[in-house]
Amino acid sequence: MKDLEGVLDLLTIEDRTLEEIYTLFTKESNAILRHAQITINLLMSNLLTRNQRFLAFYILLNIYVHEGQPTLKGNPFASFLLEFVEKIDDAYERKFVYEHLKNPKEKGNLTVKKIILEQEQLAESFEYPEDFAEIKKNIDSSLLDPKGFQSAEVFKVVADFHIEDGKFLPNQVPVHSAKITHDEQEMSSFATDFIRPLPPELPITDDELYFIAPCTLPDVQWDFSLGMDCSKAQITKEIFNKALKFRLSEYEESVLIDSIKDEKVSREIGIDTNCLPQLTEMNVKVAAGLLISIASQPQIKDYLEKFFSMEISMSSMELITLLAAETDLPQEFIKNYILYSIEFCTKFKNAKEKDKPSNKVIRAFSVFVKGLIKHDNFNPRDIITELQAFCIEFTTVPEANALFKILKQIDDKKE
Repeated sequence: MKDLEGVLDLLTIEDRTLEEIYTLFTKESNAILRHAQITINLLMSNLLTRNQRFLAFYILLNIYVHEGQPTLKGNPFASFLLEFVEKIDDAYERKFVYEHLKNPKEKGNLTVKKIILEQEQLAESFEYPEDFAEIKKNIDSSLLDPKGFQSAEVFKVVADFHIEDGKFLPNQVPVHSAKITHDEQEMSSFATDFIRPLPPELPITDDELYFIAPCTLPDVQWDFSLGMDCSKAQITKEIFNKALKFRLSEYEESVLIDSIKDEKVSREIGIDTNCLPQLTEMNVKVAAGLLISIASQPQIKDYLEKFFSMEISMSSMELITLLAAETDLPQEFIKNYILYSIEFCTKFKNAKEKDKPSNKVIRAFSVFVKGLIKHDNFNPRDIITELQAFCIEFTTVPEANALFKILKQIDDKKE
């Protein structure tokens, strides 16, 4: 993978000349052949852009030098490059390949950007001149020919089927190289064929028919999920997982709230108290729908207890406001949560400026307590002293001053 990334990085360079890129390609002498093999594979698999193909062809042609000049004669990749040349449809690529085969060094001083500029000025079509066929013929004649084995003979190790005469040749009978065709030189042609007799049929026994009429029955295992719409549960689970990380649309909110009202669905998708902090911050209405649906069940106590391990935020206060409006929240819980919130805000009094709670949270808490008092969801008489102390400590916040006036009126009526 590292070699592939290195080759692709070189083939994407556009601001350096072809010769400079070739020098970088051949910098590591022990890796030239490996990198060239990767390049030819990318080229023949049509995985390169046109600009990258210019570079690949230039590098592969120049990688083998004969008498000081790059050439395809004797180049180990010559057959692949000739096959690539014959398949080219693009006019400029044809022109580039033709000129490069005639004079390999002519394009070496051009950058890829310059090549792109040239191709924009080229006519729409370009056909190889007549001398291209002669160039190709000269290169093709230098490639390995099947008839190069004229003085050699192949001795059989095992009996082989000869394509020409259709007869089996016995072991150690020499076959002259002139009779060996190009197809027979492929590695697959030397695979040995073995004749295997058909296995005899065995008599059928009673044991083989045991599965038709078993003598014992397995214990019945009941699937408790049969009464639930699995597709609905799957969709609900996907939306719920999304709700823990992102804000949902109104439609997704309504679908999720309606679904989690079903206790089976809630249990199937794995909803528990650990999900409450994330759900509250990202989708407070969904969190409210969940808690409202279980308000009359015993597990609501675990969810309310979870509030005291969460950070105080506008979302958590909004959630309690929604719960107080729809359910009968215990007064003890509201009182303890307000005390927890006061402690959260005041414990940073002597902290560094960056660690202090923002006025935004102080304002939100003051409005939160005012709303609970206004809608008769909470009676502040038991903790009025703590609330007044909070307002005095944050007297610079207008909402805290407004809350202090309300508390003062309640305190005066008490007296």
